Amino acid sequence: IFYLNSPITDEKYYDWCIENYKEVLESENIKISLEYPQNDDEMYEMYLSSDIFIFPNENQTWGHAPLEAMGCGVATLVSTGCGISEVIRDITSEGVFKVSDTIELSKKVETMIINKTHKKISKLQKEHVKHNLTWKKVCEVYVQDFKEILGNKNV
Repeated sequence: IFYLNSPITDEKYYDWCIENYKEVLESENIKISLEYPQNDDEMYEMYLSSDIFIFPNENQTWGHAPLEAMGCGVATLVSTGCGISEVIRDITSEGVFKVSDTIELSKKVETMIINKTHKKISKLQKEHVKHNLTWKKVCEVYVQDFKEILGNKNV
């Protein structure tokens, strides 16, 4: 399991996460990678070698990293502080925890590991991304929305 947060883009938030999630991260079942991937290939390899991806952000409008992780088949846990939590909650409620609630996060991680539910969750999330969140699918929704808004004019 990798815990990833970027000290490059937000060092203050990174330090806050490390401090507040220390108890969760000190488990012997968790490998902490403090090295941020340097390119897309390293990021892809990181996802493929992970079982669970944790995105504890407090204030994130969407969150592309969880989407990437789910697309790679990694069980993804996000806080209620990011927009993608609404999508993930619709797939499976086990993938969302209350922002800053390290106790809930710890229990979810422990349950996933003990019961091996991360495999089922990752499969559900990957299938959802594959069938609903590809560029083609997103564009189809946009075109349909434009048709409804414009009444099929010039679309």
